[in-house]
Amino acid sequence: MRFDYTTPQGFDELSRVELGENAVLAIKGGTLSGSAAKTAGAAYLTAPGAQLYTDDVLYYNNSATDNGGAFSIGYSKNAGYVNVSGSTFSANSATRGGAIMLNYGS
Repeated sequence: MRFDYTTPQGFDELSRVELGENAVLAIKGGTLSGSAAKTAGAAYLTAPGAQLYTDDVLYYNNSATDNGGAFSIGYSKNAGYVNVSGSTFSANSATRGGAIMLNYGS
């Protein structure tokens, strides 16, 4: 599986996956590449209960002008859970958190 996308000109946040309250996304294998956004190039966890599981995923060439080139965990406490296994982060960029931005938690 491969996801390649480019943000349409004039739009900022349309090319990423945004996980809201209690949303769960599991990705096994594949590539997430070429996304650009203000915050979180490929995935953004924004609310309590949001969960992202990735196994054997390549995050490549995603960018954010603010936080989290590949993904960002939001600005509220308990804003999400991420489990990354066997995945690779390459050529992602952001002002803060080139690959991953963890805003709260540990």
